[in-house]
Amino acid sequence: MRILYGGLRIESLELLITLPFVEFIDIVTFPNSRITSFEKMLKSCKKINSLWVLPKKKSYTLESLENLLKERSYDIFLSVGFPYIIPKEILNLKKNILFLNLHPHILPKWKGNNAIKESFYKGEKEFGATLHIITEKVDEGPIVSRYKFHLENPTLDLIYNLTFSIAEPLTLFEGLKKLVNF
Repeated sequence: MRILYGGLRIESLELLITLPFVEFIDIVTFPNSRITSFEKMLKSCKKINSLWVLPKKKSYTLESLENLLKERSYDIFLSVGFPYIIPKEILNLKKNILFLNLHPHILPKWKGNNAIKESFYKGEKEFGATLHIITEKVDEGPIVSRYKFHLENPTLDLIYNLTFSIAEPLTLFEGLKKLVNF
């Protein structure tokens, strides 16, 4: 499996590096992301093929993404904190690429990029992560896998830590196992 990983968070990337069915990973990230903190270590990892740190400019990033998808052969584009909506032209670029988003909450209930904060301030006690297929509509695609956890007295720090370090990697692992019949 050849993966183009787009985003900011490193925890799920740490999982991908260990999976036997992952051949290589190219990374597109941005300055000051969690990934750039580990750039030197990642570049020494055998499964990391390339790492691009792009300026956080929407048109430049999407053009770079489109060019990578045209020039290289990937099985999956995985969005993990990728800050831009992938336009239809990119989603339809190649039929053999699966576009996935690892969303840091439970879909379909908590959509968007502020789902954790919104749910916390509304008194939610259930949190989690969802792996879904990216479609033209934000956080609307078919769900591949989902993991939920309950917190009686949540804090934002605890929710973020559990979501990024446990829920997202578990959700990703379960989803990829389904997709590759592992």
